[in-house]
Amino acid sequence: MTTLAYPTGGRAGSTLPDGKYMWEGPTKLTEKSGISQQMVYVFFNNASGKGLLPIKEGTTKETFYFITSVSTERRLAEDAFNRAYEMVFRTNSGQLLLDEHIQAWESEVWQNGMIGFEDPATSDRALDIAQNIYVSMYNLYSAVPLALSDSDWQRRFFGVSPGGLSFGGPYRIRPLRDGSMLPRPKLGGRQDEGYGGHLMYDQELWLLPALTAFQPNMGKMLLSARVRIAEKARDNAKANSDTGARFPWEAALDGSEVSPATTFAQGALSVSADVAFGYRFYLQLTHDVSIIQASDERGRGQEIAFDVARFWQNKAKKTSTGRNQYDISGVTVGTEEASQQVTNDGYTNFAAKLALELPEYMLKILST
Repeated sequence: MTTLAYPTGGRAGSTLPDGKYMWEGPTKLTEKSGISQQMVYVFFNNASGKGLLPIKEGTTKETFYFITSVSTERRLAEDAFNRAYEMVFRTNSGQLLLDEHIQAWESEVWQNGMIGFEDPATSDRALDIAQNIYVSMYNLYSAVPLALSDSDWQRRFFGVSPGGLSFGGPYRIRPLRDGSMLPRPKLGGRQDEGYGGHLMYDQELWLLPALTAFQPNMGKMLLSARVRIAEKARDNAKANSDTGARFPWEAALDGSEVSPATTFAQGALSVSADVAFGYRFYLQLTHDVSIIQASDERGRGQEIAFDVARFWQNKAKKTSTGRNQYDISGVTVGTEEASQQVTNDGYTNFAAKLALELPEYMLKILST
């Protein structure tokens, strides 16, 4: 999670033609030392042109249009702002922009996949269920781009943090099983919200199945977020005396481990298995082998599968029983996050088994 610096220097805070304004500046804080500051570009308009809203005495209704566009790339922010600005002020109405927004959701999102209700208004209960499902799907879909060009897909999508864009508010501190409290970092002097926007295992376990079932391209986008930080996962494995790829419990913008709790950072082993599960689920549902054989970066799924399998091959230690049995020890966090130093956590062991089998599964798919 980063905070925007008050724009200073350069074109920051500059006035553009037709009452348009632009701020640019680097983020004030980074998730950890050594991570580069991110440039942010903000385009906006001044509805009145004077900084104050000129509402005359006796006026009962007045409409003002505020338009803001934000991006880490100036061209994207400027193009989006100019398009919306032209739509609104061509007719001095926001209806054209609203209509296009609705049409885009209908044609590019909802028609591709959703849970529908024939007549939710038949009862208050049915309407309530329908509204809750529609809102949930809207928030989930809003967190993922529909598609990116071949040249920029890796730069512009960083995965979905737990709850996506719909989650916020103060972090609720929960006690661990030993009675201690899990601290959360304060960013910019405030308690962080939504896990700081960090990428976690929730993406593959909870979000990817729902997205892939209705919007396969969005499911593919989630996998691309792991490809982007795969090299950091290998570095993380080496730093912990492991082999292969060890994806972090909480991944920063550059893929570094930034969990505020050392216990989680060192013992949350299941994340790499969760990434493997995401690839298996996507392949089983879509039969889209481009994620393991495409010539560009997006086809590196097979490489990730082998690295994750190597990680678990190193972590599983043969027991002294003389039988073909293995233990996985030192697991702090499975899906039950309050556990401490568990040997043979049920979820972790089964997820690791599937991860070890994934390379063979991929090779069978490619050979058929």
